[in-house]
Amino acid sequence: MPPVRAGRGAGASAMDSDTVAQLERHAIRVMQALGKGHTERTYHKAMITSLNRKGVLHRSEVITPIYFMGEVVGFGRCDLIIDDLIVEFKANVRCPSAASPQLQKYIQSQRASERRQYRGVIINFNQRTGGIDVLEEKRPAPSSPRAKRAPPARASPKRAPSTRLLEATLEPLRYPKRQCSAASKAWRSRP
Repeated sequence: MPPVRAGRGAGASAMDSDTVAQLERHAIRVMQALGKGHTERTYHKAMITSLNRKGVLHRSEVITPIYFMGEVVGFGRCDLIIDDLIVEFKANVRCPSAASPQLQKYIQSQRASERRQYRGVIINFNQRTGGIDVLEEKRPAPSSPRAKRAPPARASPKRAPSTRLLEATLEPLRYPKRQCSAASKAWRSRP
C-alpha cells in the first residue's frame, strides 16, 4: 500500500525540509519492510538501524529535564534528535493531531537545557493504512520555561486556619450502609 503523507507545517527552512524529507524516506522504507502491526519501539529501533546504515548523525532516547518553578522535577525521553529537529514516533491507527503536548514539552525542555532552538516532527506508522503520517509542529514553543517564572513574592505572615474549617476537616466521614446482594453473601460464606 502506498505511504500516506499528512500536511506539513509552514515556514520550514530548506535544511529542515531536507531533514524531514530524509526522515520520511527512511520511515517509508521501514514501513514497507516491516508492515503494520508492530509496536512503536520496534519501528523506533528499525529507524535507528536505517539511519545508522546511511551514516545520518542522530541522538536516540535523549533524556530531557522537566522543569517546575525553575527546578528539575523529572525527566522525559525524546525518541530521536537530528540536528535541531526533535522526532517523536507513534504507531497509531489514527493520525495524531499536530498539537502534541508531549512533543511540545520535549521542545521546551531541550530549548531550556541546551539553549538552542528546536523544531518538532511526529512520524506515525499508521496501523490502519500501513502508510506514514508526517506532521511538523506549526507553532513555536515558548523559548524557556524559566523565562516565564515570576520574581519571588515577599513572604507574608502565615495565618491560622479558621476554626470552622478545622472542625469540618476533623469530622468523621459517614458513608451509607451498602446492601449486599444474595450472590455476594454466598461468595463470602463459601468454605
